[in-house]
Amino acid sequence: MQAAELRDLIAAIGTSTDSVLPEEGSIKPVPLDKLEFNKLPGHWRWLISAGCQNSHHVATYLNRHPDL
Repeated sequence: MQAAELRDLIAAIGTSTDSVLPEEGSIKPVPLDKLEFNKLPGHWRWLISAGCQNSHHVATYLNRHPDL
């Protein structure tokens, strides 16, 4: 995949998600046992948990680049 194709793909995904905003107050806290409750395999639970540890870095980046 070329850089231009990747750019177009990311733009298309971003555009399609811009129109789907959750209603204010509709997002509820996630229970601590949600991953176990959904019976996700251990490797997926680990990847999700590990990814969440760096979510503040992603939020900081996105806040610095509001036009993305």
